[in-house]
Amino acid sequence: MNGQDILTATRGTYLKCASYRDAGDTVSVIIHDGPQPRRRTTSHPFSTWFLRPNRFRFEVAARTIGASIEWLRYVVWEREDATRAWCSLNGEQEAGDVSRHLAGTVGFSGMPAERVPCLLMPARFEQGGAPGVVAEGIESVGDVLCHKLSLAWPAVDIGIVRPATWWVGTQDFLIRREFNVLELGGERGKTNACAGNAIAA
Repeated sequence: MNGQDILTATRGTYLKCASYRDAGDTVSVIIHDGPQPRRRTTSHPFSTWFLRPNRFRFEVAARTIGASIEWLRYVVWEREDATRAWCSLNGEQEAGDVSRHLAGTVGFSGMPAERVPCLLMPARFEQGGAPGVVAEGIESVGDVLCHKLSLAWPAVDIGIVRPATWWVGTQDFLIRREFNVLELGGERGKTNACAGNAIAA
């Protein structure tokens, strides 16, 4: 299979699944350039739960040195077309659609907040241009054999092409890992998200 075939199969898998769940961690590294370069690393555990036609839940937390009950958390959920969002910092958010609430968590959680929900519910999200995609061979993520894909996503919000790498299961076509690089101003950011137990049915 070439890269476009793998990407098409991946989109089809998410679009057709009746239910889906995952859990993983997004590790972000922000590199500040300058006379004294420095870096900041953060970890954001996340989970996704989805049941067609209209049950959805996404949760992400900011891992700190304290107990997990102390972590900053953000939850977006939808049931029977009613969407809610809640943050441990300031409580329940005003009503809105699922794409808007998830967009508010992208800076907090990295791309998993939008990438998988967009694949599960593409009609609910604004779609950018088609990415360029190249298959780079087979690699393992944990005990799962994966296609490694290099993608170039048009980033319409900042006017540049944003590179990404996906590791997609060779048997189930689920995304097991995603790596992104973003350079803007005097900062360079890298996010590495793993969803080790992604399950679709």
